[in-house]
Amino acid sequence: ASSLKDADINLVVIGCAPFKFIDNFRELTKYPYDIYCDPERKVHQSLGLQYTLTAGSTGSEHVKTSAVRGALGSTWRAIKSGGLQGDYKQQGGSFVVAMDGSIEFCHKDDGSLDHFPINDLLAKVGIAPVDFKAA
Repeated sequence: ASSLKDADINLVVIGCAPFKFIDNFRELTKYPYDIYCDPERKVHQSLGLQYTLTAGSTGSEHVKTSAVRGALGSTWRAIKSGGLQGDYKQQGGSFVVAMDGSIEFCHKDDGSLDHFPINDLLAKVGIAPVDFKAA
C-alpha cells in the first residue's frame, strides 16, 4: 500500500501534554491523525515506557537538533505557549497493534534520541517508505 488510508491503518499519538497543546502540535507538525492526551501518564506507565532524562542508547535519523538546541527549542515553545508541553522526562515508543488488540510490534524509546525509524515502522505494516528529503 502507498498510504495509511489505502492500507486501512489508523495512526494514533498518545501524548503526555494537556489537551490545550493539541492545536499547537498539529500546526507545528502538520499531523492530521488522532491525538489523545495522557497528562497523568497512566497509558505510558501501563506500557512500561521509560521515564528518564537520558538521551538513550541510539540516535535517531529523525532528530535534527543537538540536545542543547532541542532544550532551547522546548524552552522557547514553552514560553510561547504558556507552559511545558508534557513531562519532558516521559519517553515514548512505537507500537503496531492489531484489530484484536494484540501487539504485533513494540519499540520503547531508551531516551530522547532513541526513536524507531519511521520508514522501518511503515515497513512493518506494509506501507511504502517516505522520502523525507523530498518532503
